[in-house]
Amino acid sequence: MKTKFLKSILFMALAAGTLTSCVNDDDYNIPALECTETSITATKTVEEIYNQATSVATLYQAADENADDYIEAVVVSSDKGGNFYKTIYLNNIVADENGELRAGNIGFSIQVNQTDLFTDYGVGRKVYIKLDGLYTQIRSNTLQIGALFGSNVGQIPAELYANHIFRACTVIEESKLVNVITDLSQINDSYIGRLIRFEGVQFTDGSLNQTYYNAANVDAGGQTLTYITNSEEETYTLPFRTGSFADYAGTPVATGNGSITGILTKFNTTYQFVSRYATDINLDGERIGELPVEVGDPFFTEDFQAAENNTNFNFDGWYNIAESGVWLWREKVFQENGYAEFSPFGSGSALNEVWMITPAINLDDYSSVSFTFESAQHHLDVDADGNKLEIFIISNFNGTDIVSATKVNVTDQATLPTSATAWYEFVNSGVIDLSGFSGQVHIGFKVTGSGTDTTLDGAFQIDNLTVSGVN
Repeated sequence: MKTKFLKSILFMALAAGTLTSCVNDDDYNIPALECTETSITATKTVEEIYNQATSVATLYQAADENADDYIEAVVVSSDKGGNFYKTIYLNNIVADENGELRAGNIGFSIQVNQTDLFTDYGVGRKVYIKLDGLYTQIRSNTLQIGALFGSNVGQIPAELYANHIFRACTVIEESKLVNVITDLSQINDSYIGRLIRFEGVQFTDGSLNQTYYNAANVDAGGQTLTYITNSEEETYTLPFRTGSFADYAGTPVATGNGSITGILTKFNTTYQFVSRYATDINLDGERIGELPVEVGDPFFTEDFQAAENNTNFNFDGWYNIAESGVWLWREKVFQENGYAEFSPFGSGSALNEVWMITPAINLDDYSSVSFTFESAQHHLDVDADGNKLEIFIISNFNGTDIVSATKVNVTDQATLPTSATAWYEFVNSGVIDLSGFSGQVHIGFKVTGSGTDTTLDGAFQIDNLTVSGVN
């Protein structure tokens, strides 16, 4: 299986039944366990612990060495659906105007070296956390609590977690835990670690025609990223993360519009959304805009796994041409993942315009043809014409003269990384329709950048090109 890497962060086995939009009706309520109320009371608030935590993992020590400190919180995540692993997300607890308990506005996580945590700590369960002996840390603007692992907060050992996390008998209903968001542009760090229901959303065109977990489309963590949007233009998108053990892993990505519930997380600078189980996905409404073109069956693919690291790109049948400047596309390998990259940094050329062009592709054998690819960037400071990636369909090309060839720019059909995208995070292009073309064509990837202007020296990377046709 090919592994892609992701500096910012799952086999289609585990089908979760058939689903077109709203996926199964399994019962994810808190298990009915006998409960004896604890006598523990909170001595600290989550807000106090958040405010005193730093980016350095720090052992918590109570001011009174003869007394332990506790915080109270409510569980908002669940590992029952298989998409969370050895991590519990919790929120602080507040009382509303009617005195009823609800989740507050501070989300945090606890890592525990134990599975099936939902049996004791189900969604809505109030818990008390004994802080003494644990470490606190702020990472990606999120409070993390746990044991020390290296220099960061890690998992509490299985034999110790019951000495730090105590169940209360109080269970808060989910309606008092969830935060409803209807505009993806509203997302900010205050929602990290909290239970969110996005309404009026759907998956991007490029996320369709695959299952939620797609073994052929995974990141360095072994999980599949699809993307949520709330408009036909896909102005705002949010990565949706699915692992191979999710109960809906083998289900086709829903095409409709509706709501998706889950936990908002953040890796480095990139927000990511993680649903808990199949019933969190409810997309049975009419899709905004038309469905993307039917993809068909792949007939030309390139995963770049034959790349030889740090050499000029030289794949059989492909073309590597500098229209301006002298540097060329390079073959790269990172964490056993091959890809192609062009970086103008250090080239010394004020203008670099460099093409990577596929072998000729015959479109006439199919009634419709489309293609997808993945791209990433690093050190892209601005989104400008002076530093960009463009996609062209090329004909009348003799293999050397790219200037005189017929070129049609189809970049506007593709989803590409921007300066706001985390470095090295591969983004799926979405489906690019070639139904308006015929005969022999080439696909051209052109990067423009500068080797003398440091604001225009960002690099672009290409991976996993797939051309598909419908007979």
